[in-house]
Amino acid sequence: MAFEMEIRLRPMLTSSNNAEICLNKIDQEVLKNIPYALLMKKTHLKILDCVGQGEFAKVYKGHYYIDSQCITVAVKALKGTLDRYSSESMKELIEESLVMKDLQHPNVMGLIGICLDAGPSPLIVLPYMEGGSLLKYLIKNRENLMACTSTDDDEINQLRSQLLSVCLQIGKGMQYLAGKGLIHRDLAARNCMIDEHGNIKVADFGLSKDVSGNVYFRQGMSSGVKLPIKWMAIESIEDGIFTEKTDIWSFGITVWEVFNGGKTPYGGFSPTCVKTMISDGYKLEAPSNSACNDDIYQKTMLKCWERDPNERPTFAQVVTDIDTLLSNSVGYLDLTK
Repeated sequence: MAFEMEIRLRPMLTSSNNAEICLNKIDQEVLKNIPYALLMKKTHLKILDCVGQGEFAKVYKGHYYIDSQCITVAVKALKGTLDRYSSESMKELIEESLVMKDLQHPNVMGLIGICLDAGPSPLIVLPYMEGGSLLKYLIKNRENLMACTSTDDDEINQLRSQLLSVCLQIGKGMQYLAGKGLIHRDLAARNCMIDEHGNIKVADFGLSKDVSGNVYFRQGMSSGVKLPIKWMAIESIEDGIFTEKTDIWSFGITVWEVFNGGKTPYGGFSPTCVKTMISDGYKLEAPSNSACNDDIYQKTMLKCWERDPNERPTFAQVVTDIDTLLSNSVGYLDLTK
């Protein structure tokens, strides 16, 4: 490790062979980008049960001890053993967390800190989301979130307002990210979390990119990164282009999930088939939910899936449109239940 990095990080480290190996595997330029104020000692953390996992990482419930307080947190770490971790995977985990360090919005997940001395993986410490993921909530409560044609009109209107309020929160979070010059690239119900007060937080920035000063980010389809094809815009699939307008496409898919009780888009079709379907102009059908009217399907979802990105709305426009739909409505979905 470079001498200056030793001087800066040494006070935060305890004696651990795994921690030394972990630090030696992390790119020095990445380490330099970690603000000292974000570094946490492992002695201040207690890791509890695993509460979720993806392909490359696990998330644990934990306790963070600071100033005589015990704060419940979520702790994200790479899966597997030390010998499986590459410098690139550690770099990606830390870079994902650094995207979050300056984000402060009620509908966007923030960052508490980074622990490098626990080993063998860096630990990313996040606010604990008591309500879990939006997708799990939608699936669990699907029966109550899907209105049929025989449902009372007042109940349908109230449910519509409740589901729109969820979409509005996601839209506001994404509007904030777009204003920061950030492209999420993986917006979906599974990547929206619910806090203890029922607020929605856009989360999981593993694929996000800062494009401040640029119009778009281009990624080759042979990059090795697994991409969420069923949530991706046509230009992302065909040309590897990502912009705010491709996040808008994903937002439309997420709205479809919300009004479909968390059902998987293009259910039963493989990603390869979906690529062809989207290229051929296929659009998801309207959810079989009486709460989803034409304004929501045709003027919100379908507008998000316009083939020409210039014909899609911005997140500022989406937020305004949904807010208008809600302006004469009442009822917010209690996501704490």
